[in-house]
Parts: sequence; structure tokens; C-alpha cells
Amino acid sequence: MSNLITDGITYHEADYGASSAGYIQRANHDIRKDAEDKSVQVLYQIIINRNHTREEKFATLAHELGHLYCGHLGSPSDNWWPDRNLKSKEVSEFEAESVAWLVCERMGIKNPSAQYLSGYLDKDNKIPDVSLEAVLRAAGMVEARTLRKFPLRKEIIQDKKY
Repeated sequence: MSNLITDGITYHEADYGASSAGYIQRANHDIRKDAEDKSVQVLYQIIINRNHTREEKFATLAHELGHLYCGHLGSPSDNWWPDRNLKSKEVSEFEAESVAWLVCERMGIKNPSAQYLSGYLDKDNKIPDVSLEAVLRAAGMVEARTLRKFPLRKEIIQDKKY
């Protein structure tokens, strides 16, 4: 959680009952957040269903970060991750769910991703035209952020606080 702000991401929980697990969106106005001794620009907001278990929240967070790191919301910089926001909903959902599945499986967290993924197979049981490179890169980024502390990206630092 502490690494989210390093990429300009804030995390919020909301009451969605059983209707939604969560979502990620671009921050649509100038939002800043204090991080360390600096003020940083918020670029993205993740909202997760507070009624879910800890494991479900983590799987949803991995899914939403999958969207971001696969480039489905664009990219603030070519150096961060590729801009791939012109992909179809079918492709973007399969890629993000694949990221969630990989991350959760490797961490031993039970999740329904495999079931969701099977729903995207076509009549011949073929997967959509996804980028395996994007999925693996995004899964690696999510995993890395669970294992070690990342510095704030210099591009989002607005000013130093004293």
C-alpha cells in the first residue's frame, strides 16, 4: 500500500455491497497528497469494495494495477509503462485478470481469476489477442511493489514540505 503513492496512486475503500469489486480511474482534477516530506500529484485513484475480505481486496488491487501497468489507462511517461489504452475491453480485462491471477497464485492467495479468465475464451476456447509481454511486465511490477519500498517518481513531486 505504501508504494502506491510512488506512482501517483491513492487507495480508497467504498461500500459497494455485492455489485462491484473495485475500479481504477485517472484523477480528474489537481489532487495532491503528502508523502514523506513532499507534496505529490495524484494521477490515479483506486477504489476497492470495503465489504470484501482482505484476500479479495488484494486480488482486486492486483487486477486494477494490472490495468494500469498494462497501459490500459495510458501512461504519464514512456519511461513508466507503455501507453496501450486503445485495446478492447475484452483484451484489457483478460490482461488485468491474468496479472491478478499470476500475482495471487505466486503469493498463495486464493482468488477466482481462473474462472473469470475462462469466461473470455471464444467458441474455440482461444484467448483474446493479448500481450503476454505486457501481462508479465505488469505482474512483475505489482509483485515488486509488494516486496520492497520504491522511491517517489520525481515527475509527480510538486514541492517539498518543511
